[in-house]
Amino acid sequence: MTPPVLHSQRLTLGPASSAHAEAFIAFCATEDSRFIGGPADRRDAWEGVAISAGLWALRGFGPFWLSAGGVPVGRAGVYYPDWRAEPELAWTIYPAYQGRGYATEAALVARDWAYATLGLGPLVSLIDTGNAPSIRVAQKLGAVLEGPHEPNGGHPVMRWRHPAGVAA
Repeated sequence: MTPPVLHSQRLTLGPASSAHAEAFIAFCATEDSRFIGGPADRRDAWEGVAISAGLWALRGFGPFWLSAGGVPVGRAGVYYPDWRAEPELAWTIYPAYQGRGYATEAALVARDWAYATLGLGPLVSLIDTGNAPSIRVAQKLGAVLEGPHEPNGGHPVMRWRHPAGVAA
């Protein structure tokens, strides 16, 4: 399945493109990617793009790749590989575009789409305890802290539960 193209007020959420892959690879090469398991080399970052694209084929949903004015700014959507116990609403915004509300805007569109179209929910977000910006996004989306989540490669993460089937 090819991801649908969704729109928010300022963003386009859609399938991965070569520009999205290159932007993600560049992001993953930096310390800024630490909350998603980075830094990572080009191969590992490219595999991350491929996993996200493959989820659409295998599950019928996955992360959307985000653009603002045609420029890749991150990704957001439902991440649910085989090794996870339940689907996760996840988001990543590249540093040059942080602080603009893009994560909240994109996650809300992706979450509402997942609830309305797929019947998923309530979703979780797994957030590193040191990732204050993502914690604020979860709170803005109405998610409630449930507690620690294990395992996550040894990193301390907390499980945030989103409200079922409602917009924030």
